[in-house]
Amino acid sequence: MKSKKSKLIVLGLLTLSVLAAAGWLLFKPQTQDSFSQKEISIKQADIPDVNTALYEDWSGFKFTYPDILTVKEVELDNPNIYSSLEISGGDAKRLNVKVADTQIGGLIDWQKTFNQQNSVRKIDQTTLADLPALKLQYGAPEMILTVAIDNGIIYQIESLADDGFWNRTHEDLVASWQFTNTGGAASAEATASQGGAITLIEETVE
Repeated sequence: MKSKKSKLIVLGLLTLSVLAAAGWLLFKPQTQDSFSQKEISIKQADIPDVNTALYEDWSGFKFTYPDILTVKEVELDNPNIYSSLEISGGDAKRLNVKVADTQIGGLIDWQKTFNQQNSVRKIDQTTLADLPALKLQYGAPEMILTVAIDNGIIYQIESLADDGFWNRTHEDLVASWQFTNTGGAASAEATASQGGAITLIEETVE
């Protein structure tokens, strides 16, 4: 009789232990990984699907941008700048486009100077229309810069990195960029025919 009673007590204790473990697993606090995944999902959901508008510049290029943003011309009094645009929305963030004269012979020389003056985290090869270009992430707060050089003219597109709406706006603008004068197109073809490969200058950021 005593043995049977002991077995019942042991069985009861085992049942309570199983129930307690199940309850802890069910109601335990979420881990940091869960919060991180949720935050990423929210960021992705915050990128709105918007209509685009076409901007065509008198200096010989055009691109598309979200129609909820405003394009404003700036630096109009500098004779060395062909075009300087500020694209902004309701927040303080903005994207800047600049086309100007340069004494720098090409992207390799430009990159050497830029690396000396800035903390560059990442560099990738890309294109701006048919021109070889570089896409850099640098600085704090981190910025994204796409740059191309052709026939003494530098093209720069720069915006704040946000892993969301402004990153996509930057990428879509670069992808939609087209030259609208025959001189620019011919120049791009000449660059490609001469071999447009770029040698990236690697830099390790401590």
